[in-house]
Amino acid sequence: MMPGTLARRIRERGMTAVAAKLWRDHVCGRQHFFIMERPLQTDGSALPQHAESQFVRIDRVGDLPPLGGWLTHRRGDFERLLARGSQGYMALKDGIALGCVWYAPSDTFEESLGVEIPVRQGQAYFYGLLIDPEQRRVGLGAKLTQFVLRDMASRGFDNLFMYCEIGNLKSFRIMSWLGFRCHGTMIEATRVFGRTVGVRTVPAIMEHPKGWRAPRRILA
Repeated sequence: MMPGTLARRIRERGMTAVAAKLWRDHVCGRQHFFIMERPLQTDGSALPQHAESQFVRIDRVGDLPPLGGWLTHRRGDFERLLARGSQGYMALKDGIALGCVWYAPSDTFEESLGVEIPVRQGQAYFYGLLIDPEQRRVGLGAKLTQFVLRDMASRGFDNLFMYCEIGNLKSFRIMSWLGFRCHGTMIEATRVFGRTVGVRTVPAIMEHPKGWRAPRRILA
């Protein structure tokens, strides 16, 4: 809504009515995010590998392999993550990346919140897991995640954490399946015209999204 239009509507309808509509339309309002954490530990055993895939770490743009399937058009996104200091892992099949995990080992900017997220030493902010749909049925996501968790633990990381929007049931289910758990607090972001103007940590107003059913399988 342009400033002139906003001023005209305030004159016509009143501040209370305009503010209520902006809130209903999510132009202005608050978003809540679960804080989900996943402790890491290593038992010193060999890193798991998938019979038909290779898992590789991605630390710089030059490490990016050819992308296939669902990842084909995401090279620009991955290059931007790497330029910001984030790192990742990729699952390759015949030299083509068909799955990936991304994380930030230091302070990072979270676009969904519009704020900088502090990351302490030994911790990493977990962006998420992307697996080509054709590869999900053969367990590639689970194998890649097992490799990532073990490798990061062996490199000295002790904790992963991420923010999951309160209504994102699909993401909450995936992260729970990967062993992430809520710890009783949330992030509350106040947004005005799409811009974050305030962020604070608050007690969790619920333990899980509506419609939640615990997954049968939890990644150890």
